Amino acid sequence: KNIEILISKNEGAKTKLLLKFVDFDLGQAIRGVKASLFDGNVLSDNAQSQEDGTLNFRNLTEDRNYFLVAAHQEYVTQIIDSPKLVEADETEPAEVKLKKASAANSGTIKVKVLALEPTQSLGLSLVDVALFDSTHEFPILSGKTDSNGNAVFANMPAGNYFAKAENAAHKGQSGAKALSNGSEITL
Repeated sequence: KNIEILISKNEGAKTKLLLKFVDFDLGQAIRGVKASLFDGNVLSDNAQSQEDGTLNFRNLTEDRNYFLVAAHQEYVTQIIDSPKLVEADETEPAEVKLKKASAANSGTIKVKVLALEPTQSLGLSLVDVALFDSTHEFPILSGKTDSNGNAVFANMPAGNYFAKAENAAHKGQSGAKALSNGSEITL
């Protein structure tokens, strides 16, 4: 039995998200910012900033609730709620200033994934880990555990976090913990 779905072309205004990531103190473009765009609670797209710090998400719709997570190995991870969309022909990017990560403005979250066996707790490798904060319903970052069952998320802003972990045979969720600047927490 066939199922047919008829769709029509979206005739609404064509919009995009055009951003330029720059160093907060120096104003220099930041290459390699990994950006994840969420449409509500669903990951919509991923992109990485170019040499000039820019990135572009095209064909977006005005009436949607977008969030952007920007992460870079040297800068504090930033979540942008409701980033401003621009017309498709716009060429001037909106500037997003990222702060260099330091103990004064960020911390580290370590997620330890264990399989609880009857006689011991074993660290599980290659488990999918999703990190959540208390203010958003989507995973702000994700990764896989190493050979010891650890996933590490560095340069995180202070806040309350919890993690979910899952593979074919196991799944679980941590409790929430508060991260303060200059600290490390284990979930």
